[in-house]
Amino acid sequence: MSATPIRSTVFNRMQLGMETTPGVVVAATRRPAMGLRWQPNIPVNVYRPDGWRYSIESPVQKEYATADMPEQPINFSDLTYWLSSIMHVAAVAGTWVFAHDPFNPQAIQTYTIERGTGTSGEKVAYAICNSLNFRWTKEVASMSGSLFGQIMATGQTLATSGVTENTKALAIPGKNTIKIGTTVGGIAKIAQGVLEAGFNIGGVYSPNFYLDETDRNFGDVKADAPTVSANLVVKSNSAAWGYLSNLRASDKLFCQIQSFGNLGPNSGADPYELKILFPFQFDQQGFTDTNGLETNTLTMRPIYDTTQGYAFQITLVNTMATL
Repeated sequence: MSATPIRSTVFNRMQLGMETTPGVVVAATRRPAMGLRWQPNIPVNVYRPDGWRYSIESPVQKEYATADMPEQPINFSDLTYWLSSIMHVAAVAGTWVFAHDPFNPQAIQTYTIERGTGTSGEKVAYAICNSLNFRWTKEVASMSGSLFGQIMATGQTLATSGVTENTKALAIPGKNTIKIGTTVGGIAKIAQGVLEAGFNIGGVYSPNFYLDETDRNFGDVKADAPTVSANLVVKSNSAAWGYLSNLRASDKLFCQIQSFGNLGPNSGADPYELKILFPFQFDQQGFTDTNGLETNTLTMRPIYDTTQGYAFQITLVNTMATL
C-alpha cells in the first residue's frame, strides 16, 4: 500500500501577486526565491479579578499576521518587490530609485502572498514589507526583514497556473564599494580596509484597526517615523580614528554602499547593482575584535539633507521591466 508523506518544510515555497486594491486577494503567480514564514498575531487581554489567584476567560483583540524573512542572499530581482512596499512604487523599471518623501505619504505596493505546497498552505492579503536589514562581509551579501498583513487563511492550495519564477540574480560577497565624503560629489572609496557593512530600516508602517464588529481585519495602514541605521567595521588605524573628530564635531558626511552581482562568471557586463546613498552623522565608535584583528565599529545615523531632499536613497539595477 502506498503512502504520501505529510507536509514537510523542504517543499514549502512562497508566491505573491500585486494587489490593485489593498486587501483584495489576487492570484499569486510570481515566485521569488526568498522564503518567509507567516504567524498569526492574536493579542489576548488577560483578566484576573481582584482576589483571584488565576485569570478567567480572556477576550481576544483583532487579528493580523506577521512574517519574518530569515537572512538569505540579496536577490536583485526579489528585492524590487520589498522596496516597492517598504519605500514606495517606483516609476522607472530596470533602474529603480527609491527615497521616502519626508513630508508626504507615498503610494506603496501591497501583495497577496501564499506560502506552502501544492496541497496545503497559507494565504495573507494586504501584505506589506515593514523592515529590511542588509549585511555585507567577505562571506555574505545578505538581507533579512519582516512583513505584516491581514488575517492568515489556512488550508490553502497554492496557485499553479501562470506561475512565473523570478530570475535568481544574487549579490556576490565581497563585491562591494564603500565611499564616504563631505559632499555627494566628493565621496571617495575609504582607504582603510572595511570588513563588514550594514544598513537597516524598520518600523515604517503600522496597521489601523477600527470598531467594526463585522470586520476583524485592519482597515488601512499609517506611515510611522522609521528607525534607520548603518554601520561599518574597519581596520583600526589612524585613518579610522580620524572619524572620531567627525563624531566630536557632529559633522554631516555622506556614505554610499554599493553591492554588485551577475548571473555567473561568463555573463559579461554586470547588469545588477544595489546602491544606498545617505547623509549621516556618526552615533558612536569603538574598538572591537574581528577574528583576531583590531577593528573600529562605526555606527551611523542617516539624517535628512535639504539639498538632496532625502535621508537615504536606494537605487536598484536589474533586468525587471515591471513588477
